[in-house]
Amino acid sequence: MVLSNKNKTRIFYISMAVLFLLFISFVRGIRHLLIQKHEITNCFIDEIKTVGREQSVRIKYHFFVDGRLHNSDVAFGQKYMSYENFKSLKNKEVPVAYHYKFGVMVSYILIFPDDYADFNIPFPDSLKWILPLIKN
Repeated sequence: MVLSNKNKTRIFYISMAVLFLLFISFVRGIRHLLIQKHEITNCFIDEIKTVGREQSVRIKYHFFVDGRLHNSDVAFGQKYMSYENFKSLKNKEVPVAYHYKFGVMVSYILIFPDDYADFNIPFPDSLKWILPLIKN
């Protein structure tokens, strides 16, 4: 059976759409798992830089669990906070939620009050200095 270029193109786009939907489902599933079953520790923010054409802010951080070092990163849009304000987080400690999933560490850094609400954790007094930096 010979497929025309038109059919190959359709198959390609359908495959890409399915892969994208699977990826989104996976990410939401991991986040749901992390919200349901998590531990909290502090992480140290190592690096903050802008990436991509959209100028997202990438935060690299590390934390220790059971004496083992775990490195991770997360990207935020500048709709939450400007890059200049994000830079003030460098070399600071903030809480991180983590969970082992299939032998892999899954973590999410807790910076914004909405993050704490998602995890049903009160916003710590020690991070009140971040509130003026957040865009309303």
